[in-house]
Amino acid sequence: MKKIFLIISLLCSLFVNSQTVDFYPKSSSAPTGFMIINRAGKAGVIIYLHGVGGRGCGSMDPWCLPALLPPELHLQVFGVKGGRNEVPKEFIDNAVANDFVIVAPQTATDWTINDVNNVLGHAALAGFDKKRIYGVGFSLGAKGIADFILSSQVNAEKFAAVVIVATIQIPTNANYGNIVAAKLPVLLVHCADDRNSGTPPSASANFLAAINDLAPTPPADLIMLNSGDHSGALSQIIVNAPPANPFTSSAAWFNNPGCSIYQWFKQNTSDQPKRFSRIGEGCDLVPAPPVPPAKTEESRFVWRGKTFIFYTDGTWEQK
Repeated sequence: MKKIFLIISLLCSLFVNSQTVDFYPKSSSAPTGFMIINRAGKAGVIIYLHGVGGRGCGSMDPWCLPALLPPELHLQVFGVKGGRNEVPKEFIDNAVANDFVIVAPQTATDWTINDVNNVLGHAALAGFDKKRIYGVGFSLGAKGIADFILSSQVNAEKFAAVVIVATIQIPTNANYGNIVAAKLPVLLVHCADDRNSGTPPSASANFLAAINDLAPTPPADLIMLNSGDHSGALSQIIVNAPPANPFTSSAAWFNNPGCSIYQWFKQNTSDQPKRFSRIGEGCDLVPAPPVPPAKTEESRFVWRGKTFIFYTDGTWEQK
């Protein structure tokens, strides 16, 4: 058994390119195991809830891990059984490059409010800025984030901002007022061609409408991507740039992003919420240079087919 842990530790170190990876809990008593990547990150903590494909067996027994690790160099094998925690390597690389800590729990069934609270309250998170905790949920995990922030204003206030990707349908009678009261910035992401029966694009559209009908500050935003089916929504939003595949046939489906989610997170703290879609409010992009004032022409003359223009500020140009 010791040999198995040594092999797994060695392979993990190769996968994360020397990034620090810690596994919690240290015992099998807690219902949810999770990993922390890049503990030195200063920008904040991103808690990622996986989809159905990442479910495990709910045990820290090393035999719950699959046959060591898959050959591809992707961080898809951590935590508990199934080991398919589905934390895309690009997500980890981009988050770490932006100085974020990644916290990736794993559940054996569906995400519960207690699961999220257990991770948020775990001693392993001590020392991190509680104003800079962000949530990203995909599919089943999107519903996990949604259920948590809808459960109470107190819970919604535990996140500085959340990204809900390809969500399962959320009940229309949920208490969306908790999100509004917490002034929680919410970004919904979905692909217009999502063919997964449990996650129709209308699920995100309905979620957006339910929040914004209450006139929140800040309003929620939705990026509807043109294509990508189900998993493509996640792969396109975790890039280190604004999404480049918008659904353009209806402006109501798409708020033009000016930044990546990492830039947006950096501009958000739980006491200073900023919506995603407005450049300058939710992004740290360099503003466009000022337009110089128009010059006033004083005189001009033509010589050998060339026009020389003189301006009142003492400058001139040749045309």
